[in-house]
Amino acid sequence: MANTVSQDMLTALADVYMPCLGAEPEIAGAVTLRGHRVPVHACGAVIMGSGAAGLRASVKVRRRGGDVVVVSQSA
Repeated sequence: MANTVSQDMLTALADVYMPCLGAEPEIAGAVTLRGHRVPVHACGAVIMGSGAAGLRASVKVRRRGGDVVVVSQSA
C-alpha cells in the first residue's frame, strides 16, 4: 500500500523563507589576472564550502567576532 502526499503538503514543505543577501562588502582593492579584473576583499577567515560543516564553522567564527567569507559553488 502506497501513501500519497497531497500537493498542498508538498508545497508547504518546500515553501521555505530564504533571506536576501545584504549589500556587497567594500572592495579592498583589485588585481588583474589574465586580463580579468578580480576584486580583493579583506576578511579574517575564508570557509570553503557551504555544507553543514562550512556553515557551522562560519557561524562559530562570526560569533567570536571574526569577519568570515563563505566560498561556495552555488548561491
